[in-house]
Amino acid sequence: MLAIAEFAYNNSQHSSTRISPFQALFGYSPSLPLMLADDVHEHDVPSARERIRKIYAARAVLDCNLAAATVSQKKHYNKKHIPIKFALEEWVMLSSKNIRFRSSKLTPPFIGPF
Repeated sequence: MLAIAEFAYNNSQHSSTRISPFQALFGYSPSLPLMLADDVHEHDVPSARERIRKIYAARAVLDCNLAAATVSQKKHYNKKHIPIKFALEEWVMLSSKNIRFRSSKLTPPFIGPF
């Protein structure tokens, strides 16, 4: 079950990159057929139909969970998000949070204007 969840997550398109993590890493999207072999004879492999049914059920649950998580994340993001628009050639201050300086004690919180 974990392998199916991992496959579904790694092949879902992410909102920030607009591509799946698998495609970002390897350059292509692997395909898993949407319709698994439904022509399995019951006398050949008795548990094949049950396995296929479980995979379909897991996919349905994963789709619902991913949709619910997306709605929840969007709601929480929009709650505190304030869109900021900058005009051309407007001066801005740059956060120095991720910039390394020699002395961390004397580092200004913002540098600029730029």
